[in-house]
Amino acid sequence: MFRMEQVGRLGYDHILFPPLGEEATSRLVQSRIDRLSGSMGNNLGASIHFSEEAGAAITHNAAVPVLGARPLITAVDRIVPALVCEACARSRQQDGRSNGFHISFAAGQFVVRSSSGEGSSNVLRSPFPKGPAMNTEHVRRIAVHEAGHVVAGVFLADTRPLQACVRSAGGEVAGFVVWDDRSYEPFLRKEVIGRLALALGGYAAERMRYGPEGISLGSSDDLRKATRMALGLIREEGFGSSPCYQSEHIGDPGVGFRGMMVEREREARSWLEEALQQAEAILEQEQRLFARLVDRLCAVRSLIATELNTIIKEHRTTPRDQANNQQNTCSLLSELRN
Repeated sequence: MFRMEQVGRLGYDHILFPPLGEEATSRLVQSRIDRLSGSMGNNLGASIHFSEEAGAAITHNAAVPVLGARPLITAVDRIVPALVCEACARSRQQDGRSNGFHISFAAGQFVVRSSSGEGSSNVLRSPFPKGPAMNTEHVRRIAVHEAGHVVAGVFLADTRPLQACVRSAGGEVAGFVVWDDRSYEPFLRKEVIGRLALALGGYAAERMRYGPEGISLGSSDDLRKATRMALGLIREEGFGSSPCYQSEHIGDPGVGFRGMMVEREREARSWLEEALQQAEAILEQEQRLFARLVDRLCAVRSLIATELNTIIKEHRTTPRDQANNQQNTCSLLSELRN
């Protein structure tokens, strides 16, 4: 299985696999638990049983929606033997033999007791790797950020999201949005502000929901990308007010105008400010869609293209609503420019 940073090096050509559904994930985990517990039970000469609650706890901590079945199976293969070995040791310490035991999960802990019901129950050590806590508010914050990108991209950059994801319980995957590939289309000057607004959508969403003092470090990479894009388009692509190529360094011996960095940086700043204003305006206008995306991402952690498109289409309920939305967007953007 590729690590996420290895996948990132492949560029923009990605194969997207739909995340496993809750039912499929549970069935896969239970099947693997039954297979492992049966095999280990035969070797130990003991019957081993995991309760539904224990299986659900393993599923919740092992499943990463966007990474598919292989890392899920790997996690189960690590967790189940650890629980069985400790449960076997505890059972033998208690009655000197281990003909069978039952592993359950309650109050956040795995518990083992004899299959016969005799003797006391013993709490097992947690088999889950210790890492930063992924509480509900943390998940919601990331959902807010990614939903901001989706709304800004759909309404201001005319792009189609293929997948939106928040960080999973295991913490292996950070939040992200994957967009359709438009590299074959020409990138026009009139699209610049919309593309910058897409990049700043997460920052704008955090700022709208949590205030200026509540912005997280999750926006830092977006700010770097947006700033790099604005400066690059002005300095190197001739998209600024003056059609010229700006040398990166004054002492650079290559071709390019020098001594214009202050003017170009001032123009890039004005682009970023306008893009941020537009992102904030569209998020304010489309709060119903934004809230629905946040709630859905918090519930399932990952949305693929079909569900994203359904949510967006349902939001645009009638042609009149579409016209009103477009009219409101135009009026808001006109006010911002003035």
